[in-house]
Amino acid sequence: MREFYLLIHRSLHANKGTVEQQFLKWYLMKSLKFRVKNWIMLTRANFLILTVVVVSASLTGALYTCHKLDPFTGLLTFLGSLLAHISANVMNNYFDYLSGIDKKTKKTPYSGGVDVLVNGEISPSSAYIVAMLSMGGAAFICLILLLSRVWIILPMVMYGAVSIYFYTPRLSHLPAISEIVAGSNFGLMALGTYVIQTGYIDVTGLGVLFIVSLLVGLLLFLNEFPDIEVDREAGRRSLVVILGRRRSSRVYGLLLGLVYLLIASLVFVSVIPLTCMLALGTAPLGLKALSISLDQYDDIAVLTRALSLNTLVVLLTIALLSGGFLLATLT
Repeated sequence: MREFYLLIHRSLHANKGTVEQQFLKWYLMKSLKFRVKNWIMLTRANFLILTVVVVSASLTGALYTCHKLDPFTGLLTFLGSLLAHISANVMNNYFDYLSGIDKKTKKTPYSGGVDVLVNGEISPSSAYIVAMLSMGGAAFICLILLLSRVWIILPMVMYGAVSIYFYTPRLSHLPAISEIVAGSNFGLMALGTYVIQTGYIDVTGLGVLFIVSLLVGLLLFLNEFPDIEVDREAGRRSLVVILGRRRSSRVYGLLLGLVYLLIASLVFVSVIPLTCMLALGTAPLGLKALSISLDQYDDIAVLTRALSLNTLVVLLTIALLSGGFLLATLT
């Protein structure tokens, strides 16, 4: 409001007839900034970095394997993957709003969704349209890639489309499926990116698939801790809801250890290059996240710190995996 009063003060000393123009300009600018901010929140734009690192890891993996990249299909893959991720985020918020979950969840930077639909700042119909348009854009890009004779990605695309639409209203109500669906979608995004560049599936592409799937599943797994009561009330059957926070915190430790064991094992059998051991550098962050989740699994305020560390672990591990591929290619 301070800007508004300054505007009125200046307008009183300006030429007559300009007050309305200046007020309209101020109002439009404020309104535009507000609307852009709301859409950024609804699309969960801060989480789109996950798609960037996943696609990057696969592109560098393909570069390591084939020693070449197609920039055009690489760019299309980035764009299509981002649109698919946006569609999933908006669709998730839309169905959470319809079910009433959004009104009950405790919001953290990593869980609980956003309030823009609940507060009426964006209409549910607008959110649904944007989600469908984003999915349509991703599908159109996939069609272009399919016409480039990369037919092998068709089952991956179909799986992604079905799971994006039915994840929140249907799949999340099936026992222990949520984490698998989320992880495998990003894993298949990684494998699809690799196949688009190489033209085939091999052990390196499958290695990236399993690493990414585990990490993204781990990301969702810990992010479900704050919402366990609301999810249970809504009939969701995630692994965290089934096990409870205490046992889930131990499972988190097992899954975290499995991620690092998988990376080391794939290096040992030469599926991925030695330089990918860089990805193990996030282990101290993972151990800190584990320590907090084991000791403070019921204290949501403290647990948020573990969610933050876990997000860093996932993003940095995939980014370092990409860096390992790139180093191996250059040396």
